Amino acid sequence: MEISALEDNDTWSMVQLSEGKKVEGIDYNDTFAPVAKMVTVRAFLVVAAIKNWELHQMDVHMPSYMGSI
Repeated sequence: MEISALEDNDTWSMVQLSEGKKVEGIDYNDTFAPVAKMVTVRAFLVVAAIKNWELHQMDVHMPSYMGSI
């Protein structure tokens, strides 16, 4: 559903990968973007508030985006 909205609004377009760029299975196996909808975040915060849960927030920087480790 979300992908349809992106395609309908011409948000992006598919293009051929340039020669010599990343190769699936060699440079990567899966792609993953950890994204949560705001309604999910709000629901979680409501439950946490009702149950008096202690919440912590942290930022994780992914060095693998910068190349070899």
